[in-house]
Amino acid sequence: MVTKKGRGWRGDKAAHQRTGSIGGKATAKTHGKDFYARIGSTGGKISGGNFKNNRELARRAGKKGGSMKAKKG
Repeated sequence: MVTKKGRGWRGDKAAHQRTGSIGGKATAKTHGKDFYARIGSTGGKISGGNFKNNRELARRAGKKGGSMKAKKG
């Protein structure tokens, strides 16, 4: 028995699987068959947007966060 309480699938694995499959097919149709291969190939590559590789970005973000915290009191 499936309970319909709150958000989400709440234990209905089959419906969740069907919906995910439909969504995946729609995405592939919209973006092309090689869409998932293209986005998968970028996984694990170094991101230029992270703080480890961009210390200046980290410094500016820390300064901005600190000033916002000080404003809140």
